Amino acid sequence: MSMEITRPHHESGLGIYAKSVPVIKDWDTAEGIAKEMIEWMDTTNGNFKGEFKKAFAMAHAQVVDHDHPYKLFVVDKELVVPASKVPKGKQNHVNTFFEAQAIFNCEILEAPDKVTRKVPQRKVTRDPKNKLQATVEMVMEDKQISNVIEVPEGCMSFPHRSERNMKRCYTVKVRYQWVGKNLLGMRKVETFEGWVEGLKAHIIQHECEHFDGKNIHFR
Repeated sequence: MSMEITRPHHESGLGIYAKSVPVIKDWDTAEGIAKEMIEWMDTTNGNFKGEFKKAFAMAHAQVVDHDHPYKLFVVDKELVVPASKVPKGKQNHVNTFFEAQAIFNCEILEAPDKVTRKVPQRKVTRDPKNKLQATVEMVMEDKQISNVIEVPEGCMSFPHRSERNMKRCYTVKVRYQWVGKNLLGMRKVETFEGWVEGLKAHIIQHECEHFDGKNIHFR
């Protein structure tokens, strides 16, 4: 099996992928394409030619050359961690990982510039009877902080170019689908909608840009 990563064949801002249908109805074809991409990525990852030796993910828009690419991307198998393997007490962090290697119809619903997080703050309480004595403790308080970070980023569409520092949102709200199986072994389309952060949010922002006809070098 051979699969070439093609350079984008459009000018910045043209958005040639806008013709992609937002809902995939032909799941058999889409799954077949995803399986080919997964197999190629699993066997090739770590052996890419050029600047980047390993990829986190790859959008279908990166490997096709027609006006109607399926809106899907595949991720490295190391990023797929079943919820059952998440340590107890950290089940709420399960969305750090992807549920499957093939992600369909992904979209970013919210990407705020600022977010409210609980951060440690030092609290000093003085003894009213003796002002020379005080109690110092760390408390968690809500504080609005920047959600925009700068991260080095590469792109497999340009394997011979150096990484670029990109501004990304650390936390974004997303919606996407993946294909699983029910108890009878039949295909079942699952949907995730919620907030994700860190590497997962970074990957989603990068791959979604490909479907808008954008990339890190030509925006």
